[in-house]
Amino acid sequence: LTLVLTLEDFLIHSEWSQQYGWRTAKRPGADYFLGYLSQYYEIVLFSSNYMMYAEKVAEKMDPIHAFVTYNLYKEHCLYKDGVHIKDLSKLNRDLGKTMIIDTDPNSYKLQPENAIPVKPWEGTADDGLLKLIPFLEYLATQQVSDVRPILNSYQDKTKIPEEFEQRVAKLKEKFYNEQSAKASGNWALKALGVSALPSQQAKFPLDLIREEGEKNYVRFMKLIEEEKEK
Repeated sequence: LTLVLTLEDFLIHSEWSQQYGWRTAKRPGADYFLGYLSQYYEIVLFSSNYMMYAEKVAEKMDPIHAFVTYNLYKEHCLYKDGVHIKDLSKLNRDLGKTMIIDTDPNSYKLQPENAIPVKPWEGTADDGLLKLIPFLEYLATQQVSDVRPILNSYQDKTKIPEEFEQRVAKLKEKFYNEQSAKASGNWALKALGVSALPSQQAKFPLDLIREEGEKNYVRFMKLIEEEKEK
């Protein structure tokens, strides 16, 4: 899958003041967000700014090019009806396997069904990036042929992380209820006077995926540390 991420007011936030001039902050969790999801996605940073302003910032987000596959800028937008549009059809990728996360509806107005809209980050500490990871990991590990029907199954796409968490909680409850029912219905165990222990229960599939993802992330970061000079 290809994941197109806006840079401004999502991964970074820039402000100007008379005292300090321009200052740019990196959002909490940005390094982990890019590093963790790079095991699942081809990541494209698509800045809403011109290259001359955004290139240095984009380079600092991934200085050794370990996580981000491509950097695109305002020059790569389609200018139509007075707005700059990030036309996903120009990426030469299967649109059924491409998503864009952006704060500006104009950016994805040609492919709204591919978008995860987010509210602009204003520079304060938050966990907005980390909340997106479970849903994005789920999409990447389910081998879906088209992400658009899944994205559009959410009533308010700005609240996908919250609604996804609710859906998972219901599935997890059902899963463990079924596990308990199977264990309590096992006549062989009952005949031996043994009850199923929690440790004997199968783990919820998405929890297993997350555990494996964490292991892969740790291995990848270790490899990067060893090879970054090269």
